[in-house]
Amino acid sequence: MTLISPNKAFGFPGAGCAFAIIEDPALRRAFSTDHHATVHDASVFGYEASLAAYRECGEWLEAQLEYLRGNRDLVEREVGAMPGLQMAHIEATYLAWIDASGLGVADPYQHFLKHGVALSPGAQFGAPGFVRLNFGTQRARLSQALERMKTSTGKKAISSASRPSPRG
Repeated sequence: MTLISPNKAFGFPGAGCAFAIIEDPALRRAFSTDHHATVHDASVFGYEASLAAYRECGEWLEAQLEYLRGNRDLVEREVGAMPGLQMAHIEATYLAWIDASGLGVADPYQHFLKHGVALSPGAQFGAPGFVRLNFGTQRARLSQALERMKTSTGKKAISSASRPSPRG
């Protein structure tokens, strides 16, 4: 079973349009019988927005993906240089899963929050030594968050030479 929605990729999460590709006939029947218990029908707006996105917005999506790759690379580079933090390379999300267990703090979420960075607490996902950073944002804002994180780990802030331009 494959579940697909253009909502996040094209930036209209409230539109409410998703679909399922289910090759197995028995599984498809079971899904179709009970899907209204968990899934709403697509709205007319969501349907039209999805059609427009898939038909007309390929270049826009490519530009957005390239921008997000740049943000991901910045996060990987900067987090990799921070003592006590590790993260794996990611490709299919704009959420960085950061292992902060090496910081030696009881609650990494609270630690970063005290330094002005609101990350998602790993405890929400059953991993209290981790935090999740959403890098689907403006690069200047992301650089500021990374500077605060770096300062909180005892490293100097990102130098202006390595900081992306405010336009980026």
